[in-house]
Amino acid sequence: MKLRFYIEYAGISFLDEIFRVLSWESSQGVGAAIGAAATVLMGKRWKMTLKNLEAAFPEKSAEEREAIGLEAWRDAGRIGAEFFKSRHLSSEELRRIVRVENMELCDRLFKEGKGIIVNIGHMGNW
Repeated sequence: MKLRFYIEYAGISFLDEIFRVLSWESSQGVGAAIGAAATVLMGKRWKMTLKNLEAAFPEKSAEEREAIGLEAWRDAGRIGAEFFKSRHLSSEELRRIVRVENMELCDRLFKEGKGIIVNIGHMGNW
């Protein structure tokens, strides 16, 4: 196996351990910081982001597009942090973070012996 794979595995395992010990809120902050740092580490992708934002929002200033891009990258970092952190959460912690609407309806239908189809929409965490 290539050395690169071992290095990637070590890096992912390291991040997993960091997020395991951090609180949910701290994980969000660290994830956002990693996302912001990635704009420097992944310069070609950052430039592509800005080019795409210029095409999508020609009426906005370069500073506005950069702010939009930076927040998108910070959000991607937060989503990455959620990926690592969520697998270490207890049921109680998940209930505190995840919002479920109309659970009473689901409970009632289950008690009546009816099945339900659940459509879980995800639009990011913004």
